[in-house]
Amino acid sequence: MLVSAPSERKICYTQVEDVNKALMNRVFPLVDGGLMQPKGIAYDKVRALLYVADLDARKIIQYQIKALVDKDTLQKSLTTHGPPTIVVDGTDVRWLTVDEEGNLYWTDQTSNSVNKLGFEIIHMLQNRQMVASELQTVSEAQAEAEEAAAAARADTSGVPQPPPVPSKTIVQLFDAESDPHVAKPNGVAVHGGRLFWVNGYLSGASGSVAAGKSRNNRGNSTSLAGNVNQAFGVTVTDNYVVYTDVASHVYAKKMGDSAPPFLMTSAVQTGRGVVWDGDGTIYVADSQANAVFSLPSATMQPRTPELVVALHGAYGLALVSGDDPGLIVEEKKPVNFRKPSASLWTMLTGR
Repeated sequence: MLVSAPSERKICYTQVEDVNKALMNRVFPLVDGGLMQPKGIAYDKVRALLYVADLDARKIIQYQIKALVDKDTLQKSLTTHGPPTIVVDGTDVRWLTVDEEGNLYWTDQTSNSVNKLGFEIIHMLQNRQMVASELQTVSEAQAEAEEAAAAARADTSGVPQPPPVPSKTIVQLFDAESDPHVAKPNGVAVHGGRLFWVNGYLSGASGSVAAGKSRNNRGNSTSLAGNVNQAFGVTVTDNYVVYTDVASHVYAKKMGDSAPPFLMTSAVQTGRGVVWDGDGTIYVADSQANAVFSLPSATMQPRTPELVVALHGAYGLALVSGDDPGLIVEEKKPVNFRKPSASLWTMLTGR
């Protein structure tokens, strides 16, 4: 489990022994330098890429993750591999998510929008073929018009053409100016081609939770719930949208159902990041309680959350598994102790 700690300026990880307990309650640093205020995090399990929303730096930063295994104890540890990549620069980002195709989505409260960056562009940023400051933000309609114009200009003579270079654009999928369901958006999640976000300011028809297509949305979105004035984190299971509010509550709204949201618990203090393990457990980061808690998702009944691990100011959450297709697992190299020079050895030991 990956956890952001904004006050510590770190991304940490812990090995979850079972759904309600971290192994020996130990937390290890994964990224402990170069961050200013890491908030939301997202993990691309297909490519083993971690994305961090650094609010104070106004950047989204990407890290390659790999696992190391101790051949004697078989214990696994996580580390970053290679230099980080700035994929988005100059945006007030707190929350983000990534889909299986590697496309990145995030919310920006200053521009009051929900945005997307395609993986083709991310790949070029990784390879240093461009830098994030070169990217321009356009509406989805503008992006589609540019693609259509490029296709119309393509040579149709039958001569093979190289693949088109991706446009250096960030696509603004939804914004408050043209969409009534965007109001200071916070958490964002993607599931099955649909994008879900929660709003930090309930106003009129905006709703606490809204949804739209992750592509070809044509600006169309819907409000799913309007029960809280401020929502923060959100995740999606196969049947429910689960989200946290400004206070002590975690709610679940069944998709495709007109029933009101269901209260999962009111026993957290300030629930922020929330993530589903793909099976039967919801994890919630509680920044004021300085901890991560778990809740069962199989039966939507009010429950008392179980402590998983303590971490000061826990905020964003993401899950990593040894079965993730993109995760490289290497044998941890032993630390070689080299005997000091003869003169130093004599000084240290007296022999």
